[in-house]
Amino acid sequence: FDWGPIHVSVLDSEYALYGIRDEETDDMADWLDADLSTTNRPWKIVTFHQPPRTSNPKRTPNPIVVLNVVPLLEKYQAPLVLLGHEHFYERFHPILKGQRSTHAEGGVTYVISGGGGAGLYDIDLGKDPLQAVGAKIHHFLAAEADDCTLSARAIDLTGQEIDRFSLN
Repeated sequence: FDWGPIHVSVLDSEYALYGIRDEETDDMADWLDADLSTTNRPWKIVTFHQPPRTSNPKRTPNPIVVLNVVPLLEKYQAPLVLLGHEHFYERFHPILKGQRSTHAEGGVTYVISGGGGAGLYDIDLGKDPLQAVGAKIHHFLAAEADDCTLSARAIDLTGQEIDRFSLN
């Protein structure tokens, strides 16, 4: 859907994720490819549940997301991906081909915002060099965008700001 300068693509990273195949079919990867290729909005935000990167010491990224979804995010230079699954807050520096990048170079900023009320999970802080911010804390996100800038803040339940970032 489109909202102002933003185009949002919502994926099912649970059941539909496992239906992705290499051949041309009507699977979710084909849908995402078509969806991102046709939008003319300045901001492409993709959201789904299972992250392609995590600092949870008890979990690893879903390999199907890494192999089949991340290349499309990079191909269409989706600047922001919002995720859940992990019950904490984590933002990564922009990533392109597994390396730190910039938004201008096509890097994708991944934000895990899973601190909405359930029990919190452990997070390894500082272990991943691509991690920009991490916090084991209940929180919510507030964001705004115009044609030139997308800004977001992570705010804890006391109203304190955990993180702030802008993409231009």
